Amino acid sequence: DGSAAEPMDLCRSDLRDLKLVKNHEKRPIWVYPSGRIIFETFHPRAAEVTDFLMAVAEPVSRPELIHEYQLKMLSLNAAVSSGIDVEKIVTVLTRLSKNELEPDFLSFIRKQGES
Repeated sequence: DGSAAEPMDLCRSDLRDLKLVKNHEKRPIWVYPSGRIIFETFHPRAAEVTDFLMAVAEPVSRPELIHEYQLKMLSLNAAVSSGIDVEKIVTVLTRLSKNELEPDFLSFIRKQGES
């Protein structure tokens, strides 16, 4: 919707510039700058990852092998309200992500912890 409260580049479709992290093949999620999260459900720790994603993001599509979630202002506020520390969200997303998280996206997450 173009709201300043949501992550930048909501309509960005070219993601070739996402930088992969070391051991990316062992990590289960892609985190787009828009807050879209693509989760490979065949990961060995899929149950734990699913629980985390359901706590911090809204499910978009959940077919058998690949799930999509959207991290939004409301889902982050709900997560923080339920007692999940915002730095824990940043740490877990960073640890699980196949790609580096962009600074603007990390700032978006941290701002939700302040409100």
